[in-house]
Amino acid sequence: MSELTGFTDAIKRLHAACLAIVMGIGIISIDAQLPKFNLISVILMWIDLLSYTVLFIFYS
Repeated sequence: MSELTGFTDAIKRLHAACLAIVMGIGIISIDAQLPKFNLISVILMWIDLLSYTVLFIFYS
């Protein structure tokens, strides 16, 4: 039960800008794929996954 409490406390301390960065990169990655900028889209997807992983590790 204490692990769940620690997780919810970490989420409460998480700054909204961190989640906005991850979400924004994901949106741009999807948008870049539409006009056939596949390389840019894939690079942004990997940056997005890396950002999300770092946030998950630091705040859990």
